[in-house]
Amino acid sequence: MKAIYVFIFVFIFFSNLQSQQLANISSFYDNAFLWNPALTGRNNSFEVSATHEQEWVGFDDAPKYSTISLQYPFYRYAKSTQSSIGISVDLDNIGPLQKIGLNGTYSYRFKPQLFDNKNDNLSIGFGVQIGKYQYDPSGLNGYDGLANDPTVSDEIKSSLSPNLNIGFNYISNTQYFNSKDLYYFGLSINQAIPNRISSLPLMHTALHSTLSAGYRFYIDKRTVSHIEPNIMAIYAFQKAFLAMFNVRYNVDDKWWLSGGIATNGEYFGQTGVILDEDSFIGGLLTGSQLLIGVKVDYTFGVF
Repeated sequence: MKAIYVFIFVFIFFSNLQSQQLANISSFYDNAFLWNPALTGRNNSFEVSATHEQEWVGFDDAPKYSTISLQYPFYRYAKSTQSSIGISVDLDNIGPLQKIGLNGTYSYRFKPQLFDNKNDNLSIGFGVQIGKYQYDPSGLNGYDGLANDPTVSDEIKSSLSPNLNIGFNYISNTQYFNSKDLYYFGLSINQAIPNRISSLPLMHTALHSTLSAGYRFYIDKRTVSHIEPNIMAIYAFQKAFLAMFNVRYNVDDKWWLSGGIATNGEYFGQTGVILDEDSFIGGLLTGSQLLIGVKVDYTFGVF
């Protein structure tokens, strides 16, 4: 089957804002290349995805985050992808601040054959991004006396901010079809170029570092199902830290279920189905798959 994947996810949050300036950490598994460009095209397939996150359900003007992305492996050698590109557009609304981002990524892979492992893979990637930030004071609801705060502007302000991401990722086995256990780990530097978001004081992008690692072990070779615990940690060089632990159960070409917890007190669960040409909409999915998922998130408090 030609591997073409279309992802549609809806995320619902009952939680507080994150201290980092990156996308919500619990969405890492679904759009990993947004954090680490070395993970672009990691499934060796053409992928199109759309996600929408709604935080603080039930509150007016609650934060929203949406993305549309594409990943394409354009150079192959001996049936193995060596180069991939990715493009994404994101829209982030938080009160009076709106960001529209355009991101482009590239990854190159090779086999280092560490520990005499002939099926391993090391990816190196980089990404460039342009963000348009706009501050609109009409979206600001504040406490008494806020209007007299000299750090708060009553003018609409906007700016363009370029930035750069770099990273690497190692995986011990890329031959998924042989149902062999594998592990992986990666590290990336995000927003490597600190920039002022606008002329407003104290508003600027900050350097981040992202670490991810996981292990996949197959529990049923007949149905090709596996369990995959993974961790992710983000450190903002303004001394903000956030870590996540997640466990995912997946039945290939059928469905998945996952859940996790983060150090900001966030608990989340996700489930979804995988539709292919053998499903009830198979006539629309010749040679491709459609993944539809939903994730619910709730925050109890910072650990």
